[in-house]
Amino acid sequence: MQFKLPKNSEQFVWTNHSIDKMRQYGLSEQRVRSVLHTSKRKEEGIAPNTSAVMQSTGTKKNPTEVWVMYQEINPKSERIFELTEI
Repeated sequence: MQFKLPKNSEQFVWTNHSIDKMRQYGLSEQRVRSVLHTSKRKEEGIAPNTSAVMQSTGTKKNPTEVWVMYQEINPKSERIFELTEI
């Protein structure tokens, strides 16, 4: 399966690092957006001015988590996310 590069939009700006991590873990743009919008847990990110969200995946025998770290560029106007790491 060929990896489809995510496109920058008015709401999302994808960094090269986030694209590399998506390719490494086999995550699609839609999967990352899903984690952002339906996360189970939210924490402060390790980089300055970032947040990290988590969504559980896997099975009962083999539970895993998907983490997405993002930065809101204009939090007061419309919500624009810069995805910095997965």
